[in-house]
Amino acid sequence: MRSSPAAGMPAVSMSAAVILALATSLPPATGADYESWSQVETAAETRDYGDALRAGSFEVTERAFLERVMLPQLELETNRASIAEVRQRICELALRGAKDPSIFEAVNSRILAYAEALADDADRDPLLTVNAMLLAGELEGADRKPWPGSMPTLAEATGNADLPLAARIAALAGLERHAIAGGVNDAFRKAVAPVLAQVLENPPEGDPAAVT
Repeated sequence: MRSSPAAGMPAVSMSAAVILALATSLPPATGADYESWSQVETAAETRDYGDALRAGSFEVTERAFLERVMLPQLELETNRASIAEVRQRICELALRGAKDPSIFEAVNSRILAYAEALADDADRDPLLTVNAMLLAGELEGADRKPWPGSMPTLAEATGNADLPLAARIAALAGLERHAIAGGVNDAFRKAVAPVLAQVLENPPEGDPAAVT
């Protein structure tokens, strides 16, 4: 994630409608093999990808499909109007049929790396960074609970003053999902408590509608 001086934000609330509005205005992406998500849904490659996961395989071909086809769909102009659905379908389709927990770990790690790369790119439109943080917060493990591997990234993003405020709020929403699903356990405290302490002590300046 982008490096940042010690900084944080206070307890934050933003309506789902506001986050969605921010998340639906994206710059065009390049390099995607399909012109829209609907084409991905019906592609033979998608079927083959799912068959491979069901068979317990996530090798070079499957990794390339995830990174070359699925993930870039988040950035496409043609998907703006349905970007929330596309994000959710990426999470679902990327693991559809998988049963082996190691595949969940491998796939989620690739998705998280993609989200981190978007957040790290200072030249990206901040609205795309919002979607990247929402995607990281929506990852699920084999137990269908929020994937623990995303927690450190979400915590770091929440306290990162170099990120747009809306992206930090989106990351905080992901942390809330972890807290609700798994309770405030030791892992959560270790990752989140120092960030929230900064948040309370160093509130950022920003839109009063987004900061409480």
